[in-house]
Amino acid sequence: MSAPVILSIESYEYFAAELASRCGCETGVIERSTFPDGERHLRLAAEVNDRDVVLVGGTVSDSATLELYDLASAIVGNGAATLTLVVPWFGYSTTSKICRLFYVDA
Repeated sequence: MSAPVILSIESYEYFAAELASRCGCETGVIERSTFPDGERHLRLAAEVNDRDVVLVGGTVSDSATLELYDLASAIVGNGAATLTLVVPWFGYSTTSKICRLFYVDA
């Protein structure tokens, strides 16, 4: 079984690189561009079909949360065997509720 590929949102690339170096995994490439009206385009340049994928990102802003959701959707849509989210900071939780994490096969 091969090591998972690690991907991240733009603001967490430093975290993904450190995680990959400590785990001996490869980091995948995501091509990013921004249109003149501010809309963002993301393209998975990493092969994720039938692979275990780790996606790193946080909810530090609305745009970061949207990027995390868009990448997770693209990873599943491109046939990843499993998707594991690493969210070091989950900004939309409250102390009055318990945040439950689930493991879901893609």
